[in-house]
Amino acid sequence: MANIFNWRDARPVVNHENVVISYILGQKGVDERSIGPVLQSPWSLTRHYVHPRKNGDYHDHTDKEQVFYVISGTGKMKLDGTIHDIKEGDVVHAPVLCKHQIINETDDWLELIVISVDVK
Repeated sequence: MANIFNWRDARPVVNHENVVISYILGQKGVDERSIGPVLQSPWSLTRHYVHPRKNGDYHDHTDKEQVFYVISGTGKMKLDGTIHDIKEGDVVHAPVLCKHQIINETDDWLELIVISVDVK
């Protein structure tokens, strides 16, 4: 059955130190708090928004790759020690074991859609 969901219906949580996350579509056995159906395939869709003048933590994943799509705002993405400017419309790919961090040095929120894919 096909469905339509709005991220505004999700109850946001804080993760990665300062990143507010709304779980929209989640993986079976992993993101049960998502507002949409639990997906049978190993991926998830979340909306991240980073407070003004805050950063997420610098981390990697041993079992997933991620794609970040910047919805609005400007910021920086630290990828394996190198800092890159990001802006609305940019897409960032963080493969397995790539250390990454979202950085917001502005006075505005930085909003992203994140697709996470389990590669185990």
